[in-house]
Amino acid sequence: MAWQTHTVFNQPAPLMNSNLFLSDSALREAVTREGAGWDSDLLASIGQQLGAAESLELGRLANSNPPELLRYDATGTRLDDVRFHPAWHLLMQGLCANRVHNLAWQEDARAGAFVARAARFMLHAQVEAGTLCPITMTFAATPLLQQALPKPFSDWLSPLLSDRYDPHLAPGAQKRGVLIGMGMTEKQGGSDVLINTTRAEKTAEGFYHLVGHKWFFSVPQSDAHLVSRSGAGRALLLFRTPFASRRSAQCAASGAAER
Repeated sequence: MAWQTHTVFNQPAPLMNSNLFLSDSALREAVTREGAGWDSDLLASIGQQLGAAESLELGRLANSNPPELLRYDATGTRLDDVRFHPAWHLLMQGLCANRVHNLAWQEDARAGAFVARAARFMLHAQVEAGTLCPITMTFAATPLLQQALPKPFSDWLSPLLSDRYDPHLAPGAQKRGVLIGMGMTEKQGGSDVLINTTRAEKTAEGFYHLVGHKWFFSVPQSDAHLVSRSGAGRALLLFRTPFASRRSAQCAASGAAER
């Protein structure tokens, strides 16, 4: 005998299979008013795709299956890798395809590109928020690297500005797309990165050895990180740390560090 205590009513059905852009009049009006009306058709297409039940399910799966740290393989060989659910990779692929990480930095970017990029960001945020962290950091780091990328890494620009997502472990110049993370916070400073104690020691080859610690790295599987250290006059200096392998890194000074 089935027990029934009450009937559920006056509850909305799950929101799915709706167009996240066309159903948002405030966003549509803002996009047009702020000079990105040229992107409305594509935003409508993105909104339709992200509002589908399949896309919303990807967001649920990505959050229900958190990243897994893989220290060793089955033979006991050290890995130090991070495994993500396939849903995470599909969401990241969509974000990069829609250039949420670099639209405004393209050489042919149109007026209003920042607005268009922000609208795309808002649509993706309604599906899953964690994937927006590496996207935001890459977007923030790109103009610095465009201006001051060290010569040994100038061939990173093409994958940095691409619309491809490439999660494979390889040098940045060999990848179809790269992501930039950040390493800022230290134990004694918390959010006050101006009291960081990490120092940078320049080598004869023009590279730097970073000596110190970071409490955590945002998105450790990124292809490079902006790393802060304290400098003369409490200046905040940033370093790119391209990962050549899981357990080794080579540091090159960015233009911000040289200044």
